[in-house]
Amino acid sequence: MAMLEVRNVSRRFGGLQANKDVSFEVNQSEIVSLIGPNGAGKTTMFNMITGFLSPDEGDVTFQGKSVAGLKPHQVAQRGIVRSFQITNVFAGLTVEDNLVAAHYMRARGGFWETMLNTKAARDRDSAMRVSVRDILRLVGLEALADEDAKNLAYGKLRLLEIAIGLSAAPRLLLLDEPAAGLNSEESARLVELLRLICRERGTTILLVEHDMSVVMEVSDRIVVLNFGQKIAEGTPVEIRANSAVVEAYLGGGLDFGGANNA
Repeated sequence: MAMLEVRNVSRRFGGLQANKDVSFEVNQSEIVSLIGPNGAGKTTMFNMITGFLSPDEGDVTFQGKSVAGLKPHQVAQRGIVRSFQITNVFAGLTVEDNLVAAHYMRARGGFWETMLNTKAARDRDSAMRVSVRDILRLVGLEALADEDAKNLAYGKLRLLEIAIGLSAAPRLLLLDEPAAGLNSEESARLVELLRLICRERGTTILLVEHDMSVVMEVSDRIVVLNFGQKIAEGTPVEIRANSAVVEAYLGGGLDFGGANNA
């Protein structure tokens, strides 16, 4: 069974067909990219997977259970986390405290346990601190743990956003253009980080990304949308050679060998 299954999903906005009869799967520990020209329906698809929109037709299932029609917080509780759902960085807090705040947001401990400083609350706090340090190490922000988030360079801020997303302990992490604004060196490090997240934490990743060098380097599989419909699915090698994909991107200046600024 696939971790995520999108089955014959359609969504309209008045006379606009944003998605039409789209189907694809994401398997455990895969990195899958959802790509397409501007207006292809990628954001609408992300919104339907994460509960911000409901499909007009079709279904979205996660670990065998439908999540279509659930509220965003209910979808997140199932284990699907979209980066911006909890990655509103607190500029006035340190890097470490941003992660601490994100951990507390998902903590299930009782109010009185915390207020009374019970053993359960102390154990939970200790485990949380270990988790924070592990995530900072993973994303390479250990040395900046005490730095205020507002002082971070843009590339480091994007890493912090991913770190906060990981603080929700997602089974499936959805990232919306994580390479946007990064230089080539930072993009290369992002590719390494995403692979590390899959390998070390077993987190499955679905991302929307316009930087084709990142997409081709990091993806196990790629799903291509155009005008709301799926036109191709396959490995990076298969997508690179797909004439329908090349044709769809011609007007956007697609360059599989480098960044695409469309």
